[in-house]
Amino acid sequence: MTMKTTKKLFLYLPVFLLLSISSVQAQPYVKIDTVLNNQIEYTGDNSIEISLKLVSKTYKNDLYVAYVKNKKLIIEKFTNDKSIVKSNLSIVKLKGKFKNLGSYSLKDIAIDMENNEAYILTFGYVMVISLTENRVKDYFPISDFGYLFSDNEHLYLGRYYDYHPNDSKNKAGLFKYTKQGKVLDSILLEVPFIEYTHYIPNQLFTFNGQSFVMPLFDSYTLLAINKDFKSIDTFSFAKENWVSPSIEVSNSFKANFDQKDRFYRILDNENYKRISRIEFVEFTDNNELMVRYFQFDPSNTLSSNQRYIDRYKFTKGNFVKLQETQIETPKLDPNLPMKQGHVNLNSNSIVSHYFNDGFIYFRFDVPVEITSAMTEVEYKEIKNEQVAKNNPAINIWFFRYE
Repeated sequence: MTMKTTKKLFLYLPVFLLLSISSVQAQPYVKIDTVLNNQIEYTGDNSIEISLKLVSKTYKNDLYVAYVKNKKLIIEKFTNDKSIVKSNLSIVKLKGKFKNLGSYSLKDIAIDMENNEAYILTFGYVMVISLTENRVKDYFPISDFGYLFSDNEHLYLGRYYDYHPNDSKNKAGLFKYTKQGKVLDSILLEVPFIEYTHYIPNQLFTFNGQSFVMPLFDSYTLLAINKDFKSIDTFSFAKENWVSPSIEVSNSFKANFDQKDRFYRILDNENYKRISRIEFVEFTDNNELMVRYFQFDPSNTLSSNQRYIDRYKFTKGNFVKLQETQIETPKLDPNLPMKQGHVNLNSNSIVSHYFNDGFIYFRFDVPVEITSAMTEVEYKEIKNEQVAKNNPAINIWFFRYE
């Protein structure tokens, strides 16, 4: 389906381009590959509170991370080349308007390596960082957005969140900016079941330099939006045992938005115990897309929901499925060596990004070396012993698909 677009609000219509999916051998689990200890360390009384306040994004199969430490903005690159290697891209001393900027203020990052610039989305501003000069070279004010992307010429800001009607009437859309902060174009969308954007972890926009991809919640459906905002292509895939949200629950939630305590309990039951939902999309390079989703397990033999990753090649406006991987494991023997077997993942807490051959997991931790023979029991014993001796850190765990 293709829809021509202008600067008007567009209502999503439930008309799908149904694609047949060839048989793909599911690869059931992932294995731990690399652990980089004590990479991002915080000190102070509120270390735990801000431990995951960083921004990160995959770009051409590398990972870029930004955070604030000791009044400096630190931008790091994690290169995936047989092993995960970290390098510092830029360390910017914060001063002037941004001297009191904290990691809690960072919302997203975009990278333009051809122009040696990084862009940081904060509450109220976009910062333009020169990677060669290690300084804030420019900034401009913006309204509330959750996503930031760039190509060689433009910046793109996006939102996909169920804001309170008094805060924002536009809940989903993309805006094209010059790199000096002038708005050039926009596309505004109405999408069904947007109340499920309240649940994290999620990443609901991704960009490969030409197209944006975002999921819908009423089915296993992806929207591909060209960067000139002139067309939207809708792709819906048939999934066995997929359970869509209830329109009755959705309508009740919207009609009683101010009674959120009562209706969040109802929505929680839907989200965690009944429905299936895409929660994360990410281009790992120009034409490979990762889609993370969970499905309710009707047999109840594993847990209420099981998470999977589908890997696609996105080329010539079409998706070709390459791989399916289960990332949440059933309960495994904690006495087995962690690197020889699998690691028990509680994926509700995963803050992660994806490469073509695996994924990065940011884990709030203490520095513990994972030896080839270490079991999960031994790891937890050592970790508990070191909690009182070490500052908390975000360690980088890398898992490869089998």
